[in-house]
Amino acid sequence: MEKINIAIVEDDNLIRESLENFLCEHPSLSISLVAESVELFLEAIKDSSRPVIDLLLLDIELPGMTGIQGIYHIKQKYPQLDIVM
Repeated sequence: MEKINIAIVEDDNLIRESLENFLCEHPSLSISLVAESVELFLEAIKDSSRPVIDLLLLDIELPGMTGIQGIYHIKQKYPQLDIVM
């Protein structure tokens, strides 16, 4: 079974950790990247050794660039990436 690679962008520690713990329990899901901001996500995703991310769970209200503002920048570089807010 092919795994779905998920990234999470969430600034609240409790929510971020809860999402990670919950999603890790499913055998067909893999958490590939976790970031506290859009800026950190964009920096981390440049690493070519990371697996391709299939789905991004993106918080709306974030420090710095909001999730809504971040969609434009993310989609410019990764148009195939599905985003759930």
